[in-house]
Amino acid sequence: MGKRSTGQLGFFGRLRAAGMVLRGGLPFDAATLQRFFGGGDSLGGPSSAYSQVGVVYACVKARAEAIAGLPLMISTADDEVVEAGPLAEMAARPNAQHTGRAFWLATSSILDLFGVCHWVFELDGLRRPIAVHPVAPVQMRPVKNDAGEVTSWRHKPAGRLGGHEEALGVDEVHSIIDPNFDNPHDPLRGLSPRHAVAAAIRQYFKSDLANEASLDNGVEPGGALHTDKQLTEQQRSDTREWIQDHHSGVRNRRRFMLLEGGLEWQQLGAAFKDMEFSELKRMSREDILSAFQVPGPVLSLFEGSNYAHANAAQEAFYTNAIIPRGARLAEEWQQAVLSRYTGDRSLSVGSQRTRKLERRELVCMGFTRSRRAARQANQRFFSWFDSSQVAAVQRATLEQAQQVKMWFDLGVPLNAIIAATDAPFPEMPYGNVGYIPIGLRPADEDLLDSFTDPDGSEPEAGLLSGRQRQATEGRPRKHPRRVADAEVLRTSERQRAALWAAFRKSWEGLEDAARGRLKRHFYNLRAEVLRNLDAAADQLAPPEVEKAERTIRPDRAKDVIGQLLFNLEAANDSIVGRVSRIIHEGYRLGGEQAMKEAADATGADAPDPFRMDSQAIVDAMRAREVVLREVNRTLRRRLANRVADAIEEGQTVAQIQETIRSEFNFASNRSATIARTEVHGAVSEARQHGRRQAGVPLKSWLSSRKETGRPAHLETEIETMAHPIPNEEEFRIAGSGATCMSPGATGDPAEDINCGCDALSRYPDDSLRSVLDRYTARGFLSYDELVKRDAPTPAPATSKDADHGDEAD
Repeated sequence: MGKRSTGQLGFFGRLRAAGMVLRGGLPFDAATLQRFFGGGDSLGGPSSAYSQVGVVYACVKARAEAIAGLPLMISTADDEVVEAGPLAEMAARPNAQHTGRAFWLATSSILDLFGVCHWVFELDGLRRPIAVHPVAPVQMRPVKNDAGEVTSWRHKPAGRLGGHEEALGVDEVHSIIDPNFDNPHDPLRGLSPRHAVAAAIRQYFKSDLANEASLDNGVEPGGALHTDKQLTEQQRSDTREWIQDHHSGVRNRRRFMLLEGGLEWQQLGAAFKDMEFSELKRMSREDILSAFQVPGPVLSLFEGSNYAHANAAQEAFYTNAIIPRGARLAEEWQQAVLSRYTGDRSLSVGSQRTRKLERRELVCMGFTRSRRAARQANQRFFSWFDSSQVAAVQRATLEQAQQVKMWFDLGVPLNAIIAATDAPFPEMPYGNVGYIPIGLRPADEDLLDSFTDPDGSEPEAGLLSGRQRQATEGRPRKHPRRVADAEVLRTSERQRAALWAAFRKSWEGLEDAARGRLKRHFYNLRAEVLRNLDAAADQLAPPEVEKAERTIRPDRAKDVIGQLLFNLEAANDSIVGRVSRIIHEGYRLGGEQAMKEAADATGADAPDPFRMDSQAIVDAMRAREVVLREVNRTLRRRLANRVADAIEEGQTVAQIQETIRSEFNFASNRSATIARTEVHGAVSEARQHGRRQAGVPLKSWLSSRKETGRPAHLETEIETMAHPIPNEEEFRIAGSGATCMSPGATGDPAEDINCGCDALSRYPDDSLRSVLDRYTARGFLSYDELVKRDAPTPAPATSKDADHGDEAD
């Protein structure tokens, strides 16, 4: 047989020709997968007939190639791109068989065909991904417990179809699912776009069959032979054969017919055009294109469209289909791959080779949203697809810029427009204040509401027209809100950053002490668990078997796990005993800071003492002890799950020991986060109570900088610096809607963890510049100064005696 053309290969044959492969490097072809698919139907797996629909193939291919043409970028929160290092290498080549382009081509195609794509990981000793493989759902089978939860997976590699399956843990598989809303009881079954167009595909084939039958019969009208005589069966048969041989089919079209013996011809049927098969096929094709969100001109189906229509179709294709899918796949990559490196201190930003983002990349669709989400979650790395080089995206960005300009010219602040429209532009320093071109200004009473010179003064009278002077005589010359906003913008960012750094330094020693004690706590728990495992290993096998090589039978997993886990009650006593004293000192420091700041603002000779015995402080410290106990419970639960998975996978005792060490290393790496969050929360909460005891009427937010900063918190700072709120009123975080009396107390981990923000005492009619000058000159009461002031009070350990915490690494 001769070599088949690409058009004859069928849908999966064309995917094979495009270079798509499954895990293991075996071809992704129809012969291999047909044994998985079976016959297939319109609502189940894809059948070979549906796979060969030209429009379906073209849609899946166009979407997959568009995604694969966008390079996946790994960035830091400081606007740098990672060029080299393990994260960049994995993004460029996710596994040995796939380049980055082939990986995303396979992922997108599988997702469109099945509604589900599984990523199967190869993990290192720390259970971090070092390779990622895209796998079709027909090769995966979930293993569930009695509660319906997935406990493991069974994977059938391509090429090994004799029933062989390999077991995979839950952390070795990440599923990307388009939810099937018609069947919410089976969340692992995705909804493919082809499910939505099953009826259209059936009609598409019916149109093809009708066209083929019509052509085979020469596109001739039907008819009947009429006679008054009664024909025998033999005569009927001979007549049918004669007509079939001499007057049907394309080759006999227009041949005349000779009728004898009283036969008459009577025309029946309708013209082919009246059947509208072409129209039915066109409608079916449009349904398919709509389900896949692919405009016809993208597939060169113009039908009267011109070049402008083709450009508009490309822009709609990228903005409505490709950019949202790319954003979702980038989020999946971040969740499945990058998040597992979050606690790895060895993978620091310094260990990667980075470069500054180019200006074109800063306005890339999808980048701004990904960066904002990463900063809010305090993540060091985030992923996004670079679409800045796509001509259709460039045209769409230009059109969006023109829309932004229209709103900006109407006086809407630029940053508000960027946030509302998710425009791919960086926020501007001046973007929180609205400006209107002078020519659009009405000559009325609000003419000069925001007309101020850069130094805050009003225009000279000689520069105003007579009507303008009449409109403004006897009226306020400045709009208070806009002038206050301008004052915040004119305030030196360096001064505000230095002020926050002074606040951060005032409780840094307490944070270091808490971190060191938490590390020692986790180190002791790890030693206890390893001793328990060693004792259990003596009972698992005969002495002649090496202890490290012994395994635990799955039926004994429950007993062994219960034996090796640390004692929760003793662990709670340990962590509370180690850290609660430091938390107590954090509350004392925050309260005394607030009392001192109130005395400085009012000119009092000495601050009033802060009442630590108030019921509010007692309740707050008890609540923080509950949080500390929850740290142990979470660690114990994670440890039990990891050991259970290791036993089920048949790991040896030596391998289980490494699993335990990696889990405690992860907990130890979180010591800094726990210490910073809890100590800062105690200081910030006590400052709120101190302002209440001192009678401070107002307060403003001061956003943290550096690694703990969040853009929404900076917006809250600018808003409340310009317009202080009452001390007994809750702050409202800009953009998120979260509320809190003091920074770090919203109750939402996304807002509170590593927050580090502060609140400043404010009084009516004080200017922001005078407030910042006062804080800068007098500073914040530090813990060392507090200890010196109250010398009889013993001080807890500081960072100098917390350096032994590194034993836990």
